[in-house]
Amino acid sequence: MGNLKLADGRRLLAVAIGLALSEGASAQECPAGTFSSTGSEPCNACARGFYQPLTGQTACDAADAGFFVPQIMQTTQFACTPGTYQPDPGQSACLDADPGFFVAGEQSLTQEACPVGQYQDQAGSSQCLDSPAGFFTNATGSEQAQACALGTYQPNTGSSGCIDASAGFFVGDTGQAAQTQCSLGTYQPDPGQSACLDADPGFFVAGTQSLSQEACATGTYQPDPGQTACLTADPGFFVESQGQSAQVACAVGTYQPNEGQGACIEASAGAFVATTASLTEESCPVGTYQPGTGQSSCIEAEVGFFASEPGSTAATECPAGSVSFGGSIACRAAPTTGPNIVSPTFGSSAGRGGPLGVIGLFEAGSDSAEFLFQIRNDANSIGAPDPLTRLTLNALTGSGPDGDLAVPTDLAGTVLDEGESLQVQLAANPQRMGVVSLPLVAETDEQADLGGDGLDFQFSLDLMVDGQEVLVELATDREEVVPGDTLQVFLNARNPGNADAPANDLLLNLGAGIECPAWTAVSLGGIGNPETLAATATDVVSLDARTQLIYVGLCSIADTASGAIDLSASIVPDP
Repeated sequence: MGNLKLADGRRLLAVAIGLALSEGASAQECPAGTFSSTGSEPCNACARGFYQPLTGQTACDAADAGFFVPQIMQTTQFACTPGTYQPDPGQSACLDADPGFFVAGEQSLTQEACPVGQYQDQAGSSQCLDSPAGFFTNATGSEQAQACALGTYQPNTGSSGCIDASAGFFVGDTGQAAQTQCSLGTYQPDPGQSACLDADPGFFVAGTQSLSQEACATGTYQPDPGQTACLTADPGFFVESQGQSAQVACAVGTYQPNEGQGACIEASAGAFVATTASLTEESCPVGTYQPGTGQSSCIEAEVGFFASEPGSTAATECPAGSVSFGGSIACRAAPTTGPNIVSPTFGSSAGRGGPLGVIGLFEAGSDSAEFLFQIRNDANSIGAPDPLTRLTLNALTGSGPDGDLAVPTDLAGTVLDEGESLQVQLAANPQRMGVVSLPLVAETDEQADLGGDGLDFQFSLDLMVDGQEVLVELATDREEVVPGDTLQVFLNARNPGNADAPANDLLLNLGAGIECPAWTAVSLGGIGNPETLAATATDVVSLDARTQLIYVGLCSIADTASGAIDLSASIVPDP
C-alpha cells in the first residue's frame, strides 16, 4: 500500500471503527498503521516509535536504529537527519549531536567528536568549525577554540596549537594571528615573549627586529632608555669607556677643546685650568709661573723673584741689590726705608683725615641715604702694574655712636694698580634723629713694609636726619639750662597736610635769659621765622599744609637764665 501519511491513517482508523460498529457488517482487515490480534477489526493504532506499512497485521514494527516514528498509526519510519542520530530501535525522536560533536549524514546511529583543530559550540550540528586564526584546539570534542597566549600567535585556521614569537619579535595580546617586530630602540633576545626590551641607558638599538642592544662607544653616552643612537660628548667633557649613561666634565687642571673624546688633556707647564668643563688652558699671567702639568692655578713669584713673561714655568731670582714683592714682573732697587711710592686720593676735598663735608636731609628708614665713595691709586712710577706700586685696601669700615655706614663686605684685600680707582656705594644707617656724624675709616697698606698694614684714612659724613613718622621734634644737647653756657638746639616740624586746617600753630616757649639767633630754615617747601627769639618770649610759627621746617642753632644762656625750651603744637595730620 505504500507509506501512509498521518492524516490518512487517522481516516482509515475512523473508517475501520465505523465498519465494526455497523450492524450486520462483516469483519474487515486492519488497515496499514494499525494491528489486532487477528489482523481484523477492531484494530489498534501503532504507538510512537512503531509503524506498520501493511494491512491485516497482528503487530507493528519498531523503528530501526537511525530512524524514528514521531506519531501513532504511522505506516513508515523516518530517517534521522544530519546533525541527529539514534542508536536504539523503537524511538519516537532522534538525538541532537552534542556541542563538540557532529553527525554528517542521515540514518546515523552515533555522533562523531570534532577532530583536533576544530570545535563546535552548538548542539545538533552536521559539521565542526575550524579554529580561527589566532586560536587553536588541541583535543577532540572541543566545544570552544582557545586563544593563543601572550607571546604566541597562529596565522592559519584549523590549527591545533600556536607558534612562539620569534626572537626580535613579540605578541602583546592573546588571540593574535601575527607577531610584531621589535621597533627602533628596543630588542628581544628570547622567543615567545609578549614585549620587547627598551635599550638601557648607555646603550642603543638602531634597527628593527633586533635581538640585542649595542653599547655606546667611547666618547659617546646615552642618559635615556629606548634610544636609537648615542650622544656625542661635548667639548669640555669626556666619556672614557663604553656603555656610559653620562658624560663627565673635565676636572680642574684639564681641558678638552673637541667633542666625542674619551679623555681630557692636562694643562701644560706654564699654564693652568681653574674651572671644570674647560675647553682651553690659560697661560700663567706675568708675575706667576707653573712648573707642573695638570694644574688648576699658577704660583706667584716669591719675594725676591719675578716672572716677566706669560706662560712662565719658573720664576727668576732678582739680581743682588734689588727687591721684588710677591707676584712681581720685575725687580727694583732695594728701598732703604720701605716703599713710599703709592699716593692714594679719596673722594674728599679735605684730604687725609678731614671731614667729608656732606650735609643732607633724609628720612630715617628711606632708601635715599646712599653715598658714593671713591679711592684711587695715583702712583705712576713705572707705567705698568707692579707689586711695589700697588695699593691694597685692607678694610673699609664706618661705625660710631650716632650710627654706621653699610659698606660691602667683600672689599678686604682689593688691589688697585697704578691709575686704578674703586667706587664704593655706602648706605647711611643713623641711630638717632637730628645732626649726626658717621665716621668712615679706610685702612690701606700705603707706607707699609712690602704689603703690611699701613695708614688709616679717616673721614666724617655729617647728616641731618628727620624721623619719617615724627611730626614735631625738639632736641637739645642737655636737659637742664646751664647759666652762662650755650645750648645746641635741633628743631624739626612737619605739617603732613590737612585741607581743613592749612595753617597749624607751633608754639616755642623760651625760659628767661635764653636767646637764640635768627632761624636757619632748611625746609621742604616750608617757611621759617627770620626773627631772633627774644628772652622770655613765646614764638609762634605757622606751617602750611605739606610743609616742613628744620632749625639747627646755638642759643645763648644768660647768667640769670632759668627754665628751658619746650614746645606745643596743634598740627593735625590728614584724616
